[in-house]
Amino acid sequence: MVRHVISDYQQLKQYQPRIAVIEDNHPQGAKKVLDLIKKSGAKPMIIPRFLSPRLLASQDLTKADINRIKKASSLDEVREFDQAIATATRLHLQYITRKLTFVDAVILPGSIYDIPPSAYHDTKVDSHTQLAPPMDVRFQTELMMADYALNTRKIPMLGISGGMQLIVVKTGGKLVQHVDSYDDFANQVLSHGKVAGISKNGAGILLERISNKNKELLSKLSPNFKIVKPKSIIGVMLNQEKFESINSKRLELLHLHHQAVRPQDVSSELHVTATTEDGQYVEAVEHKHHPFCFGTQFHPEYSDEVGLKMISEMVEYSRQLKAQQFDKQADVRSYVDLHADELPEAYQLSVQEWKAEEALLQ
Repeated sequence: MVRHVISDYQQLKQYQPRIAVIEDNHPQGAKKVLDLIKKSGAKPMIIPRFLSPRLLASQDLTKADINRIKKASSLDEVREFDQAIATATRLHLQYITRKLTFVDAVILPGSIYDIPPSAYHDTKVDSHTQLAPPMDVRFQTELMMADYALNTRKIPMLGISGGMQLIVVKTGGKLVQHVDSYDDFANQVLSHGKVAGISKNGAGILLERISNKNKELLSKLSPNFKIVKPKSIIGVMLNQEKFESINSKRLELLHLHHQAVRPQDVSSELHVTATTEDGQYVEAVEHKHHPFCFGTQFHPEYSDEVGLKMISEMVEYSRQLKAQQFDKQADVRSYVDLHADELPEAYQLSVQEWKAEEALLQ
């Protein structure tokens, strides 16, 4: 792979930032994210999530052994290959690290599988929790991608649904393994249309289809969404005048999941910036010490206006960071500081309040 070289500012204006996004087995959602990346003037770089047979073969495994691992639904079924799988995973992550040196931003979309409870020090696994099979190392891969964006280069990062949950876990927070009220939602959604092969936990992937046919059902089941920290990335993006006309129900319809994050379970590294109306669960977070890192529990990609806005802003901010290669003295402020004057007048904070808030974070 050859790194794209930009020789002047004119080329920078035409530069298409590369956005790393994991390969996904949910075609509808994945296609929407990829389409929005392209519409935003960027190029998606697909990051593989599965261990390749070649890597497993390098660990002296036979074809029969590899086939067993491919068909296994859990590590317990192939425990005798633990060491080989661990080594293959390490080599996979080394390869991904090299690929990430060519990207300008990271998007962590949702997944049909859950984050292993051991990652947030929960010793019990809820019966509803769905763990990925051995060949699928998406969690380990995205965890490394998040670490790269947060610590290695501090490039922009957006986490969607399970991606937000991964950011929460990565920074020391924890999850609610199953939200009881989700069962009622799942049962009603699954009772509509042909949904053979879809589990309760996967009912959320039918949201786009169902929302077009039964908006009344989803609006009744869905709690309201509210921004609790206006001076935030999501506060800037969703409170500008042009977004006042957006039907808020469109966001509400797309954030129901069987797992969730409570505000009290978020670490001190993150701000909780949006919650459900009752404040019980988190709908958006952002990193306190990163210029552009935030996550949403809802799915912005299902709203062309909101999704395109979020990803376009990420792409433009990536270009600004790229400009620093021409001027080493350039200091690109955080996204919120760059756009603070775009907050609606009702949300404006005085300079003194801003300084006081920043002082508390030190």
